[in-house]
Amino acid sequence: MMGKKNIILSITLLVLVLLSIGLSRWNSHSPPSFDSKEFSIDDVNNISRIVMTRGEEVLDCRAFTQGFLINDTYAMDQNLLAVLGAVLQQ
Repeated sequence: MMGKKNIILSITLLVLVLLSIGLSRWNSHSPPSFDSKEFSIDDVNNISRIVMTRGEEVLDCRAFTQGFLINDTYAMDQNLLAVLGAVLQQ
């Protein structure tokens, strides 16, 4: 009884592994359906404001002489600013 259950589980595992391998190979041959350069920003130094929203929450980042202010209260960390610039360039 237990041996039969183990055989069925082993066969199921094998089928799922083969299906995963097949789907990953099939999906890897399809090129992206859009031009990523179309959405990239060439010069991120001219950005003066970035607004991000999620539901009712708003994150407003505005440029000032020494960097960016988040919601007109907190100075943005330079590491966070570097990461944000890298994301915008991609």
